[in-house]
Amino acid sequence: NWRTPTSTGEEILWGHTGFTGIALGIAPKHQSAALLLTNRLHAQGEPTPTEDLWQPFLQEFCAQIVI
Repeated sequence: NWRTPTSTGEEILWGHTGFTGIALGIAPKHQSAALLLTNRLHAQGEPTPTEDLWQPFLQEFCAQIVI
C-alpha cells in the first residue's frame, strides 16, 4: 500500500511493485488503477529500483484523479 500526498491531503492506493520494473496501483476510492510497465533490467549500469520509477509516476497519477 502507498500513501501519496495530493492537493487535497493524501491518497491511499493498494498495489505491488515487481522486480523487473512493473508496478500496479489501485485507487478504490476513485475506481481507478495505474500500471507502470518498464524493463529496468535492460538498462546500462546498475538497474534503477522500481520504487524510484514508481513514486514520480504515482504522484502524477494521483494529481490526475483527485479533483
